[in-house]
Amino acid sequence: MKRSLCLAVMAAFLAACGGKEPPHQPAAKSEQIPGVPTRTAPVVSRNEQPNWLKELSPEAQKVWLESKHKPDLGPQLAGWLGTRPAKTQIAFITAQDGQPDNDAYRARREAEDRAEFVRPAPKGFGPEGRRKIRLTLIPKKAMMKTGETFWYRLELQNVGREPILFDERSSFWKVGNGLGKCRFRITPPGGKEQLGRLLEDLDEPFRKTIVLPEHLATDEEKQRYARDLVERQGWENSRRYHLYVNLQPGETLVTRAWRFGTEDERLARIMAGDDPHPPISGDFRELPLEEITFDQPGTYRIKVVYKDPPPKPPTEAEIQRKIKLGLDREYQMRSYQEWASEFLGIVESNTVLVEVYK
Repeated sequence: MKRSLCLAVMAAFLAACGGKEPPHQPAAKSEQIPGVPTRTAPVVSRNEQPNWLKELSPEAQKVWLESKHKPDLGPQLAGWLGTRPAKTQIAFITAQDGQPDNDAYRARREAEDRAEFVRPAPKGFGPEGRRKIRLTLIPKKAMMKTGETFWYRLELQNVGREPILFDERSSFWKVGNGLGKCRFRITPPGGKEQLGRLLEDLDEPFRKTIVLPEHLATDEEKQRYARDLVERQGWENSRRYHLYVNLQPGETLVTRAWRFGTEDERLARIMAGDDPHPPISGDFRELPLEEITFDQPGTYRIKVVYKDPPPKPPTEAEIQRKIKLGLDREYQMRSYQEWASEFLGIVESNTVLVEVYK
């Protein structure tokens, strides 16, 4: 079971409402998709009604118009939200309206993450397109004994002209078996290419008993201590799992050093209420594979595939439904193309050769 993590406001709210996950809307995606126009979505004015507002119920439209920050949902998210009950739409808009209050958190999260994960653009860098990335897989060593695990570093460089936002929880860049869009493809000696599925953690760490210091005499002092403790623990979890980086042109995102460890080591830490994967020093991390083992002598070929394909275009039935709401076909297709242009597509890293010997 994966570790439970604090999800984004949107996902958390929708899960509570029993809804399906909304279409992914990354803030910055790549030009890996040819023939798609660049994004030209205008900034929403506080004094005008965007076309996508028609997607929502009259009650939700009223709440949006009366909201303080006028959250810019965009046509795709608004179209999806419009299929939900009116009370769900209203609750979601209300939650989004409070998001600007999290600016301080995002600024601190990004400052820490940039210091740890981001390398500056090299001297003389020149962009290769509007939105584009390059993946580089670096093995710790080119030769290893049978039965050993593969250690590596993965680098993702923004080689486009626009920033790329990474806002990921249980981020693969922080946690070696975390969630993400990177997939390992491994070809054993004389065999066929296989998907390298990652091992998951056994379970959640046990909750530790909190002992209040004896000098806390009043209920107010105890409550303040508990609030501070929760805040510190929450930020520590954020540091471990939540990646928030706006990767600028030329900059490179690198993986955190990480070790999966043995089953006995992980179990002991889980029983003690500790993170099963304590921080380690260095630049490389372990690859915890579920089925593939390096127990056959010979040359293994390993690469990483970053999968972020664009969404499928709307069906004719979807187009006709929105036409009845006052959204013409041209507007719908333009909105789709703008949205699709934000996705990075499918990008492969270099292939590394690892020689395994007895």
